[in-house]
Amino acid sequence: MKKTIFIFILISITIFSKSNHEKYIIKDFDISKYLGTWFEIVRKDNIFEKNLDFVTATYSLKPDGDIEVLNKGFNINKNKETQITGKAKKKYNDIQNILQVSFFGPFYSDYIIVDYDRENYSWALVFGKNSDYMWILSRKPQLDEETRNLILSKANSLGIELTNLVYVKQ
Repeated sequence: MKKTIFIFILISITIFSKSNHEKYIIKDFDISKYLGTWFEIVRKDNIFEKNLDFVTATYSLKPDGDIEVLNKGFNINKNKETQITGKAKKKYNDIQNILQVSFFGPFYSDYIIVDYDRENYSWALVFGKNSDYMWILSRKPQLDEETRNLILSKANSLGIELTNLVYVKQ
């Protein structure tokens, strides 16, 4: 009986957590086209990237199917480059745009690609575990102002307050 209750609780938690992300599911997203280097254009200010400019993130497929994540930036206060390597994996087997990322051992956080350029994968809007984390990424160091503003409007319509934004120097 206890085993049955435990299994029911685990299934309920899994279903509940997936339903929290349901509005972000993109059925035609192809993670293989997302791999490669991205330039950070705008982000919500966060402690992990404090004082960083010239930020890039490079995603590459590992033999085990997980994704290596290499984040680089230049700390303008310390006048030096910094980098950190982490890993990402799909949060749900059948959904490619909702990942979990870890830079610190067994601790993972949500990484949700909520919108992107569907033709060329040239830009992406990414949310973290809550509305305190948001990034606009581009394949090129610059993104035209009109596109950037449209992406910011999309983020705002999805509940991101457009405060504490950092426009990253590339």
